[in-house]
Amino acid sequence: MTKGRSAGAIALLAAAFAAALSAPAWAHGDDGPEALPRELSLQETQEERLKRIEDQLKRQQDKIDEQQRKIDQLEKQKGDRKGFQLYATFTEGFHLMDDEGNFDLHIGGRVLLHLRDVMGLPHSFAAPPAGRTQPDTLYVNSFYLISEGTIFREWGYRVTGEIGTNQAGPIARPETNYVEWKRFKEFSVRAGNLKVPISPDTIASPLFLDEIERSVLAFFVPNFELAIMSYGSLWESVVTWQAAVSNGRSFTAGQGRGRNDDDGTKEWIGRITVAPFVQDKESILRLLRVGIAGTTGRATDVPMQANFAPTSTELAVTWLTPNTGNFLNGRRMRAALDFSWSYGPVSLRAEGLYRTDKVTRPPAVDERLLTKAWYAQAGFVLTGEDKLLDARIKPLHPVGNGGFGAVELVGRVALGSVERETLEALATDLTANTNRMASVTIGMNWWPVQNIRISIDGIREQYYGGITFPPNNSRESHLYGILARFQVDF
Repeated sequence: MTKGRSAGAIALLAAAFAAALSAPAWAHGDDGPEALPRELSLQETQEERLKRIEDQLKRQQDKIDEQQRKIDQLEKQKGDRKGFQLYATFTEGFHLMDDEGNFDLHIGGRVLLHLRDVMGLPHSFAAPPAGRTQPDTLYVNSFYLISEGTIFREWGYRVTGEIGTNQAGPIARPETNYVEWKRFKEFSVRAGNLKVPISPDTIASPLFLDEIERSVLAFFVPNFELAIMSYGSLWESVVTWQAAVSNGRSFTAGQGRGRNDDDGTKEWIGRITVAPFVQDKESILRLLRVGIAGTTGRATDVPMQANFAPTSTELAVTWLTPNTGNFLNGRRMRAALDFSWSYGPVSLRAEGLYRTDKVTRPPAVDERLLTKAWYAQAGFVLTGEDKLLDARIKPLHPVGNGGFGAVELVGRVALGSVERETLEALATDLTANTNRMASVTIGMNWWPVQNIRISIDGIREQYYGGITFPPNNSRESHLYGILARFQVDF
């Protein structure tokens, strides 16, 4: 009985399925009693298909029109808005910027506290020629505030001020203050009180020097000058270049800072660097860079004793005091070559300088004075962080996150010399003075976090042949000392 019902059900389903398959044929019949009504047909007519497509297109067009209305409203709101929307961040200092790169304001600063202690320091604390040294002291090397930014994408500016301390009290001085046009990476222009492009040792920020102070070479090159400079990079930074014209008041470092010209002559400065492997991200030589630079300018009757008395940058000892009646008077030229490289935790840098000055001692002496200086330095980050020259170290495990920070060991040797024969012709007392000074520096830098640095350097300075320290006329051929630094920047 069950089999009979199943067979009947199967037959009924088969008949229904056959009827469904044959329905399209019946639906196309114009007449006949077997034709199905239109509403029971599974086949869509051409008119119905066109109507359905038209409805879909209309719905899609309505959506497009609605989206366009919203876009138009946003554009109108943007056009009606005065100015543009800004947002703030605190990365590498305080930044206020827009989304499109038209405006970026950075406000930051730094504090550098130094301690200098020279062992067995002679009590010779007057200004040269009456003295040679400065007392051991804690001092403010730099309290520094900066405002810099970009306006309308192509224009930039920087306004900074710095306060330091000396025996007379606080010293306020201008730092880098300029405006610039920077539309093209290949060619930009900057004008104001700025660091002129001759030496990496002076171009670098004091924040990122490996050692606490710059080398003896930095004494003989310009630092801040009132100048106009063009600069750029070519072939994705394989080549960089800078060219500048300045007032030329830096007979030694820092003398031209914010000073108007006094004789109408200008100093011309140029520098080119090449990084041949910078595009090879995997190369061990990727950060290898070689540079060459030069300057040419003039001085007019500049007294050497007040303007060319070489002093060590670390222990602050004046090792050469020119005689009265000697003048820088004529053409001054410099040529420099530098090399730098870093890979992983290792870094190297070296630089050499060749300088000539026309000097006179009326009525008879008219000579060329040759000055040479060089340094070589190396660093190694013990905690494994990558070392980038002229940049802060970012600890992998900063203090506060269960780590110790980053620790770096650094070392440098340096030498400065002034031509002895010309100094003798200028009647320089080379018994009391020396024409050569060398230094060896070993130091350690600790970065507990990326914006704080604590450093200590041990220094040995060698004064070849010895120098005499007035007023007691004690004599030393070398001195040892310690420099320490606490640094915070934002």
